[in-house]
Amino acid sequence: MDQAERAAYADAHQATLGHASRSRARPAGVPDRAPSDGVQPRRRGRPPLPTPRGLTELTTEEAFVDAVAAGDVILKTDTAGPPKIHTQPALCSGITKEDFRSKVIIGSGKNGRYFRLTDPAAAKRRWPRVALCGICKRLDPGEAKALDAAISASNLDPER
Repeated sequence: MDQAERAAYADAHQATLGHASRSRARPAGVPDRAPSDGVQPRRRGRPPLPTPRGLTELTTEEAFVDAVAAGDVILKTDTAGPPKIHTQPALCSGITKEDFRSKVIIGSGKNGRYFRLTDPAAAKRRWPRVALCGICKRLDPGEAKALDAAISASNLDPER
């Protein structure tokens, strides 16, 4: 390769690098992550899954605090174990603002997510291994038993 061929090759290579960096760059004002539209982010090359009806994802600290204060049933997913349903989030040590910040705000939901739950059957269809929180079961056994019955009934009726 002579000097002219080397120069032509270097110019072509620089043009390719410039094109690649421009195609990856985000325009000014475009966030790194789109706001939540009910669709969970991609899961290791798989298409995103929509959030089922009966579940509302909690994506802001304000929404989380409001859900806990209202006494809503909260479902918490975790990559280390099955999702847990918390019937007493204000009293349960498994539901904390610090954990929410760590998982959702800082971790962008990579290690787990929080949902407001209105339909236990939807949770069972989406996560077949969903379980009730042991602490919440002890705090209100009656509510836990009713919720457990609702989840079990969803197994029997495939149309639910």
